Parts: sequence; C-alpha cells; structure tokens
Amino acid sequence: MKITNFLKLDRREKHTFLFLLIGSIFNGISLGVLLLQEFILRKTLFGNLFELTVLVMIQPVSNLFSIFFYPLSKNFKKKNDFFLLIAFVGKLILLLMLLTKSSKIFILIISVFYIFNTFMNPLFSNIMQVNFSKKNRGLVYGIVSSVSVLSTLVVSNLSGKLLDVNDNLYKLLFSISALSGFLCCFFFSRIKIRKIKQKKIEEKISFLQPIKIIVKILKNNRDFTKYEIFFFIYGIGYLIILPAIPVYFVDILKLDYSKISFIKGFLGQLGYIVFFPFVGFFLDRMNIFLYSSLTFLLLSFYPFFLLISSFVRSPFFFIYSAFLIFSISMSAVSVIWDLSSIHFAKDSDSSQFQNVHIFLTGVRGIIVPSLGYLILKFSSPKLLFLISTLFFLFSSFGMFFLFNKSKSS
Repeated sequence: MKITNFLKLDRREKHTFLFLLIGSIFNGISLGVLLLQEFILRKTLFGNLFELTVLVMIQPVSNLFSIFFYPLSKNFKKKNDFFLLIAFVGKLILLLMLLTKSSKIFILIISVFYIFNTFMNPLFSNIMQVNFSKKNRGLVYGIVSSVSVLSTLVVSNLSGKLLDVNDNLYKLLFSISALSGFLCCFFFSRIKIRKIKQKKIEEKISFLQPIKIIVKILKNNRDFTKYEIFFFIYGIGYLIILPAIPVYFVDILKLDYSKISFIKGFLGQLGYIVFFPFVGFFLDRMNIFLYSSLTFLLLSFYPFFLLISSFVRSPFFFIYSAFLIFSISMSAVSVIWDLSSIHFAKDSDSSQFQNVHIFLTGVRGIIVPSLGYLILKFSSPKLLFLISTLFFLFSSFGMFFLFNKSKSS
C-alpha cells in the first residue's frame, strides 16, 4: 500500500494498520446508526424525558464496567480474542431491535451494546501502544479515525433520509449496525498484538482488584491524577447538555430526521474527518496539558453558540457553527481520550491507565446527566447551555495552569 510506504511503517505496523483501517470502516457504519439513537427514542418511540435521560446516560455509565477488563482479559490466551466476545454478544445484540417497538426494551438493548463496547477502548489503546512506534502512533490514529468517521457521516445522513420516509426502518438500520459492528471486531481480532515486557501494576487477581488498581495508579502518578481532575470537569460540561439536545431539536425546533442527521451526522462529524490526521500529529509534538487546554477552550464555543441560537429568530447559523466547532474540537478530544493514557503510562501497560480514564467517565455519567435532567425538568435547554460553557472554560483554565506548572518544574 502506498500510504504505508509514505508513513514508513515496518512490517508489523503495516499489518496492524491494514486491519485497523478495514475494521474502522465497519465500526463507522455501525456507529452511524447509533448517532441517531436518542432522536429515534424521542420521535419514533415517543420516549419521555426520563427515558431520554437514561438513554444518554448509558454510554458514559457503561464505562464503569471497564474496570473488569483486566481480570476478564486474563481468561484469554491472546488479548485480541477478547474482540470476538464483544462481537458475538455486544454487537449482535442489536439484531433484537427487529423484535420490539418498546422504548424500554430499546434502552435495554442499547445498554448491553455499550457495556461490551467499553472493552474495546483499552484493547485499542494497547494495540496503539505496543504495535506502533511513537513517531507513527498519532498519525496512524488520525488516519484510521478519519476513515471511521467518514463512514459514520455517510451512514448517519442516509439513515436520516430513510427514517423520514418510514421511521420504522430503524429496525433494519440497527440490524445493519449489528452486522457491521461484528465485522469490525472480527478484523480487529486478526491483529497480532506484540508481546512486550511491561511493568505490572497488580499481580493478585481478586474481586476488588480493579478498584485497587485504580487507587494505586492515581496515588502513584500525580500528574495523571491532576490531568484526570480537569478532564473530569470537561466531562461534566460535555454530559450535562446531552438530554437538552434532543429536547431542543425535537420539541422546540420540531426538526425532521434529515435536518437532525445533517447537523449531527454531517456537521457534527466533518471536523473529525478533516482534522483527525493533524490532531494526532500535533499531540505527538505538543505538551499534553497545553493541547488539552486549547481543545477545551475551543469546545466552549459549542454550547455558547447553541445558547445564542436559542435567543434569535433564525437559529440555524449558530447551530451549524456550534456543531462544526464541536466536530473540530472533539477530534482533538478523541485523540487525548485514546492516547493520553499512553503518555502517562510510559513503560507500564497503558490499557490499565485507560481503564482508570474510562471508569471516571462512568462515575460522572451516573451523576451529571441526572443533574441535567433535573435542571431541564424545571428550566429549559438555555440554562444547560450556559452551565456547559462555564465548565468547559474552567477545565481549559485548569489545564493551562498545569501546563505552566509543568513548564516551570
């Protein structure tokens, strides 16, 4: 492949890159349908505000199960075989959408999907750590992610148009998502993960072991702990407006699926495609605290523009701008989400650091959308847009403070 020659990948890196690329195409197809899940619940299944809040909580809360990745992975001779468990249980579960039109069953099926999907992240992180050199890691990540998002963009927009023709087609679309997700995991399972000697954080296997590992990592790596504090604050800003978006689009603006898929599936993904190769490249060459600070500062304009849109007669200029900014800044967030653990892990197993990262996402996922639900029940999306803006700004200033501190030490 010419692109692998351009990247100057060795034989192992070429093999890994090829399977990641193919798998990511199918992953993008699968996620393209799921991008519209909360709107399907609200518009087609007539889910109430509480059900909508539960649905948007599922993805972050399911991250709590990531703490069981390490003990579960010990049951597999090869780590990449774990992908097959995710494929058969976590992905194919979506086929059950063919049998139901219940909002509650819809939420239950999505829950199982995301619980198993959360195990993919530490596996992916470990592949990037051990199968690629540091100089190639960020750029390879960017290219693979761009391809995945391109698939998501195409599928989400097609899905929106099909749902406007017949909203019951969501059953067929979720079946396509199930099969695509299965194929993604199959190709990922074909990757030969390089075996290298890494520092063991915990040897003894026990029920409380995952919690012990989290406490030990946070206690022994102060820089990682400080980073996670302000990443947690960013996460509050991100999660608190999740219940507000479908309410704003469906109940207040009365948007159809085509318009929603254009905003979320095209503008909300465009920045990923364009900037993914570059954000990974810059992360390899920039201080991670400064990188995160600038990213969260840019992201603060996303809820701020949504707030402005709620006050003007023609809101779409600000809504379009908001989601374009969202896609650009979230391309950078996605890189630090997946690769920051490698930075702090150094020569330890990055998948265990990533578990800490994901677990803390689950913790805030329990609290923050619930808080958003209560505010939305007694107020309007406007207040949540304002609160989100403030949290993004605070996280940006916090990361900049850590950058200055690291520079002077």
